[in-house]
Amino acid sequence: MKFVRENLFLIVVAVIVLLGGGGMLMAYFKVSGDVEKAVDDRMRMAKTLAGLEGRGANAEMEEAAQKRIDAIRASADTVKRMCVEWNRAHMQVVKLAVPNSQLTVAAFPYDPQLYRDEGLGYVFTDTYIKTMQDLLNSLHPTSPPTDGEIQSQQLQWQNRLTQWKQMEASKSPTPTGYRPEVEFESDLGAGGVGALTPLPPPEAGSAYGPSPMPALPTGSDPSVAEEASRRGRDSAMLMKARRGVVYTDPCALDMVFTEAVPDPPVAGLWQAQLNLWVTSDIIAAINATNEEAFAKTSEEGQPRDVLMAAVKRLARIDVNENYVLPTVEAGLPASPYADEEVEVEERYGDPGQGVRARAAVLTGRGSCSDYDVLHYTFTVVMASRYLPTLERHLLSRNYHTILSVQIRPADAPISTGAVAAYTPSTANYYYGPEPVVQVEIRGEVLLLTDWERGTWDPGANAWSDQFPPLIPPEALKQQYTRASPALRPEDVARIPEEPAETGGAL
Repeated sequence: MKFVRENLFLIVVAVIVLLGGGGMLMAYFKVSGDVEKAVDDRMRMAKTLAGLEGRGANAEMEEAAQKRIDAIRASADTVKRMCVEWNRAHMQVVKLAVPNSQLTVAAFPYDPQLYRDEGLGYVFTDTYIKTMQDLLNSLHPTSPPTDGEIQSQQLQWQNRLTQWKQMEASKSPTPTGYRPEVEFESDLGAGGVGALTPLPPPEAGSAYGPSPMPALPTGSDPSVAEEASRRGRDSAMLMKARRGVVYTDPCALDMVFTEAVPDPPVAGLWQAQLNLWVTSDIIAAINATNEEAFAKTSEEGQPRDVLMAAVKRLARIDVNENYVLPTVEAGLPASPYADEEVEVEERYGDPGQGVRARAAVLTGRGSCSDYDVLHYTFTVVMASRYLPTLERHLLSRNYHTILSVQIRPADAPISTGAVAAYTPSTANYYYGPEPVVQVEIRGEVLLLTDWERGTWDPGANAWSDQFPPLIPPEALKQQYTRASPALRPEDVARIPEEPAETGGAL
């Protein structure tokens, strides 16, 4: 024990050294084993890879992968064909009646010889104008009353109210069932609605009984002229609201041609066709929305008019017939709304002239080798609860995308086109008892190039008989430069090269 006490420090140091050395020795053997295992794994992998050298890919795996690729391509081609057929089925080319003949020909593909020989330029512009008018008529249009119509109603009301006051003053018996307002009753409902300014309701026990058009208040002595002015305006507004379904007029349309011309520019013919396609879809969506509203709300025998319609006014349609340029070509970032793109529009101009549309942020779409993009805007006054219905019908017509929806008060100024120059006072519009708003919809539509620019058949080295190019070379040149990334090689070949500049005169 004495030895242990005297050498305790040395004994402790020896024990620590032995334990530490043993631990380090065990760690060494463990790490060494891990390293040897990792080296063995890598050696086996290297041998496996070396054994594969020169043997080639697995034939079965390669064949299965190729089949998957072929199936994907076939599915993509099927979808593309369906999309092209959808474009063609829902965007019909204008049909032209050949003069002094029973023949009817398609306006596109453009045949310059046929147009020249048969004078089809005039026929096209005349057909375009009539077709646009037919589209407008399909809305069953009406208009707010003119000043003359209002004055006529006010004069009749003044005569009747004067007669009624004279009978009241003389206390002569009133003819049984007589009411001065019966012929011009405005059917506003109790208290009045909409833009109309109602009179106070009749007193209880009035000799004329309850009337949808408030009777002249008993005991009051308002000016007959004021009374006739109010009632005459109300009557005129209601009569015009009941004569149609949608307030609109030809100025609401964005017409490419406003009169038939004998020799229109070829690019103008194509722009008119584009304009007609977009306008047709918008008006068809409005009609379908109103039909759905009538089916839900109209009773049997009840008239279909502005009061019952969902879309009550078509204020303006604006179509930019210039294709949306690819963002790279436009040299500009995408814009959030179409209204920043198309304030001014150059028709029949050279590429790059005028304000050209650029891709919207929502979709980022610009024209490309697969499709061309058009932007448009239209403004309506409608019952807000039918806005989803209008959007649904528009989107179902073709490859439309709604870029933005702006909702304003019904009497807000129209922000597009030249509509402010001809729009009557909004005070003369009567939309019925349901609250309405002004809705401005900005959208874009896709035209697939395999249908619109044509499908090239490499095997036959010619254009497909089923899908020949519809857009004329002159219109293609007006839309794009030859260097545009949106063009396919077969499109570039259709655009005539610019003549080389020659030197000055000697």
